[in-house]
Amino acid sequence: MSTIDAQLFRNTLLEEIRAAWRTLRERHSTEHFYSFGFYTASGAEYLMVTFSTEEGLSTATEKYLARDGGDPTLMRTCLRWSVCDSPRHEEGMDLLPRSQALRDAGPDPYECSTESEEAITLVFDTAVDVLKALDSETIFGTEFERSRLILGIWMGDQSDEDRIAFARLLNPPHLASRFAKELEEGYQACRQLS
Repeated sequence: MSTIDAQLFRNTLLEEIRAAWRTLRERHSTEHFYSFGFYTASGAEYLMVTFSTEEGLSTATEKYLARDGGDPTLMRTCLRWSVCDSPRHEEGMDLLPRSQALRDAGPDPYECSTESEEAITLVFDTAVDVLKALDSETIFGTEFERSRLILGIWMGDQSDEDRIAFARLLNPPHLASRFAKELEEGYQACRQLS
């Protein structure tokens, strides 16, 4: 059974996420980032980065208002933490090719085995470790810029408890608390719109 070389995977993911952040920041240098993170599925079968900007949120809000109508403020609040609705989400799909190749060479994520479970755990633990390491390098900015950015580990089908747990691991306590509050406000806004 194949395994993933933990050190090689960490080094590769660190290098690729660092490069992804720099690429995306350069590509969107006039935009205001409010989220950045690692995106995958529960089996860690695909690996990508995702991010959201205030300007992208405005675009998404306008799109949904044109289609569904409703209150602009509520719509914006509803969409803020729906990372897949960000028009920037898919830009990070191909930015982790070497990390993805290492994951692909590892155990089948759909196989019920100890090796598969260990590989999935390795991917999530490494993603947290890498984002924390990059944050300690201040790559995401110093106090003011960083105070506006939530780092996260995102999945397509993810509970709020998981989202908040990852936010607590990756952000200062006041940002994790703000994220939890904004998540709840988003659900309230979505209910009011429906």
